[in-house]
Amino acid sequence: MIESQDEFRYVPPMSSAFFHRKPITPQRSCWRERMMAHGFRALLILCSCLFLSACEEEAEKIKELEKEVTLLQSSLRDLKDRIQSESERTDDFTHRIETTEQQSTDALEQASNAVVKQGDRFKRMEKGMAQISKAQQQRESMAYLKVGNLGHLAIRTGHGTFLVILSKVAPIPGGGTRATLKIGNPLGLTVSQFDLKGDFGANAPELKPNEPYEIFSQRLDNWQKELTPFQNTFTQELKPKTWSELTLDLPIANSDAPLKLIRLTMTIKQAFLGEKQDLTKFTITRIDSKAAILLKSPYGAFLLAIDSYERHEHGMLVRARIGNPLAYTIAASELSGWYGTDPPTRLPSESSSDYSLRFTTWNHNLKPFKAPILTRIKPQLWTPITFILPADESHLKHLRMEFKISRISLSQERTR
Repeated sequence: MIESQDEFRYVPPMSSAFFHRKPITPQRSCWRERMMAHGFRALLILCSCLFLSACEEEAEKIKELEKEVTLLQSSLRDLKDRIQSESERTDDFTHRIETTEQQSTDALEQASNAVVKQGDRFKRMEKGMAQISKAQQQRESMAYLKVGNLGHLAIRTGHGTFLVILSKVAPIPGGGTRATLKIGNPLGLTVSQFDLKGDFGANAPELKPNEPYEIFSQRLDNWQKELTPFQNTFTQELKPKTWSELTLDLPIANSDAPLKLIRLTMTIKQAFLGEKQDLTKFTITRIDSKAAILLKSPYGAFLLAIDSYERHEHGMLVRARIGNPLAYTIAASELSGWYGTDPPTRLPSESSSDYSLRFTTWNHNLKPFKAPILTRIKPQLWTPITFILPADESHLKHLRMEFKISRISLSQERTR
């Protein structure tokens, strides 16, 4: 048994020296407690030192980190400032580029407008020069007849140069103007149909001293627009080497300006050499006529009877007979003349001038032909012949022809 608690102290059973410890005395226990206190204090001091040492190291690291953060913040501010500066420079550069582009665009637009203006100016100048050149060329083929000027002017045509005089101008009661002209024909041909075409109005404007050509060209264009055009067809003959008088009826003018100038050109539609052709030597018939007709020739009269006609690859094949009342043989001959539609008939209400114009037009539209006769025409006999006309059936109604003999034979030929 344990008699006193001071003599023995409980040792946990886990200690292996429980049964081998010496008895703990109070003095020894006190000393031990003091040693444990001093050890705890030393441990506490050591831990405090270690903690303080660690804290100091962490503080140093924190200071270094703070320095680094400060440096990073400073660098970041510098970077922001540089970015802001670069952004401002970029904006300024962009603005300068946009300004330069705008200036370039404006300059290009101004240059383009200048080029367009110069191009328009050159076009107007070219147009004006072309008008001058055209007017200069037309002066040779166009007569500028001024009212009151009784001198003659030359007018060029495809057949040669003619002369024209404006004798007088008088108003027409129903409206319009009647001009009396004299046309001189210095050539050796007779004109049977021609056209007079042109315009009339006020006198042409003249170029003023120091006047810009653009303004003069504009005035010239305005004058051209105010002229009144006309075109008349004449069937009156212009005989060779003489003057012929005719009247030119002009329509009502487009403007109120007084008539001071008549410009006209002349186009010849039909003409022939010398005096009017002698049509008495021609035989006129229809292609479907069944009666025999007289063929006139320098050797005398022959007979012609058209038997039939039919289509051919080269036109119309005509089968006929020629009667030779003479005593010699025709060795080489031909039929020549004109063919066409039937001549026009005069209408009951048609004037002589209108019918004459229609007849002249029909006569002008006749087509010429030459048909060699390859058969020898025996004397005092009917000789069958064939010839080809280069026409279709619808345009082959009227025939105007003559019989040309180029070779004859007086020898007697035996007939059966």
